[in-house]
Amino acid sequence: MISQTLPDVKGYFVRNKNPILECLVDQMDHDEQRSGGKLTGLALRDEIIHALTQNTIEWPQQSNKIITKEEWIRLMKKHPFFYVQQSLSAQEFEDHEAVLLDLASKYLKRRITLIPFLEGGQEQTFFPNDFDARNSEASKASSYHLLCCNKAGSENFFISIFRK
Repeated sequence: MISQTLPDVKGYFVRNKNPILECLVDQMDHDEQRSGGKLTGLALRDEIIHALTQNTIEWPQQSNKIITKEEWIRLMKKHPFFYVQQSLSAQEFEDHEAVLLDLASKYLKRRITLIPFLEGGQEQTFFPNDFDARNSEASKASSYHLLCCNKAGSENFFISIFRK
């Protein structure tokens, strides 16, 4: 079911709004376990960066192949989707999105599942830690779901959805 509070497709065409962060904030607003005020996508980005600099979440080591933690933080502070201009291929673009999704999953302590919009695509899941990856049934209750087209580079888009 498409989110009633964020029913529109979110892409990389609104200045200072990362579509992944915007959809995750919408998911958080519906999370019964979360308390506190409404966040924005930029505030979530800032919280993730703060957690990285404080080492309360771990930098995904496989990500060092495309970007270092320090460079990611520096670029993300400047522009919440810097990788639109930086990526040289759709795969590199998808890799940058995966870094953000991995960090968000760890920070939010939620499993994040990307459900492909196009037929033939594969679901992708990001786990907050290795234990959740092994025990995926237990983490299903605290999952966020995004319908996405993430094979089109800068034309990628995301939709906040809820599984019934």
